[in-house]
Amino acid sequence: MSQHSGFHYGELPHSEYNGDALDLLWFDDSDQPFPPSELPPEKQFHDADCISMHSSSSDPNALVVGIQAGSNENLNDHRHLDLGSFVLDALGERWILDVGAESKIDQREAWEYYRVRAEGHNLPILNPSEGPDQKLDARASVALFESTPTRAAAVVDLADAYAGHASKATRTFEMVDRERVILADDIEEGWPIVDFWWFLHTAAEIEIDDLLTTATLTQNGKQLVVRIEQGPSKADFEIRDAVPLEDSPRPEQSGNEGVRKLAIHLSNITQFKIKISFTPMREGMIAEEGDIRGLL
Repeated sequence: MSQHSGFHYGELPHSEYNGDALDLLWFDDSDQPFPPSELPPEKQFHDADCISMHSSSSDPNALVVGIQAGSNENLNDHRHLDLGSFVLDALGERWILDVGAESKIDQREAWEYYRVRAEGHNLPILNPSEGPDQKLDARASVALFESTPTRAAAVVDLADAYAGHASKATRTFEMVDRERVILADDIEEGWPIVDFWWFLHTAAEIEIDDLLTTATLTQNGKQLVVRIEQGPSKADFEIRDAVPLEDSPRPEQSGNEGVRKLAIHLSNITQFKIKISFTPMREGMIAEEGDIRGLL
């Protein structure tokens, strides 16, 4: 039994864990559970093409990011058009979320449903239309994965996902000092980007400052600050419902009550370069103020 299997079986007695028949089928008591602190803070899962980053492997309030790469194939199974999307946890809460699977897919194509489409994830959307908003057979490779005691970084190459709209598209995730996350998107046009959107989904309350560059997310008395650190001068935050864009397909589908989107909308751009920080507000911390957009 591997260390990770030992950890899994160590979790089974906990009342909040729901075991299933596979736990009986694969049960092996030849290894013993081990402390979560022995797990590496980062892991690249090569077969699944995803990455996890943690500020701590044992702290329930740790800063955690889960990143999706891989392939958009098998949409009729369980995959979504979500290459480059991510979730983020901190302070014991999920702040940036995935809205989940779509249960009402019937006679329509899977990519017509909001929860399957890229716009239903935490991603940029280039020139939205009634068609798929990422390439259906696209692959996104992990171009870089680094881990040190104070820093973790990963770069996902999204050029294939946005083929036909961009000549270059990379998304960089960096966990700095194990205290905050910096997300950097770098998109260069191959064809005109007439309509551009950038989305984050959250169940938290959202308050945007007067400069429209800082959003404070609040839930259960805790806060996460999302801030545009660098980017286009016209890149402003706005709040939207988690519903399809005007030009998107609208089949009968699940609602997303209780979820809203933090969004950026730009028109007629030739490139998009932005850095967004995510900072959990631990006790005694004060959010910085100021508008430093346009530095790129």
